[in-house]
Amino acid sequence: MNLYGYCLNDPVNAVDFEGLYRSHWVLRALVPGQVAWDNAMTALENGELGDAAVYAAAMVGEQVLTKLYARLKKSLYNQDIMHVFLVDKCASF
Repeated sequence: MNLYGYCLNDPVNAVDFEGLYRSHWVLRALVPGQVAWDNAMTALENGELGDAAVYAAAMVGEQVLTKLYARLKKSLYNQDIMHVFLVDKCASF
């Protein structure tokens, strides 16, 4: 078991005084819901189960909304392609 994993095995120079769970900045920037997940893990570690549940639900909601938006965007893009294709076909008659 790694007892100093929270401070990258350097407890002298990297101390987690706040007790916050925090992912790598790349994950926080690119993964939908990652910040909410970090907040859920912090609340869980602090024994705040209600807050942890709310943050976890927010993380799932953000991921679902991101996926729905991506599908909608793809669907609208495909409709535009079909519209252009049909207009070109009709214009050639």
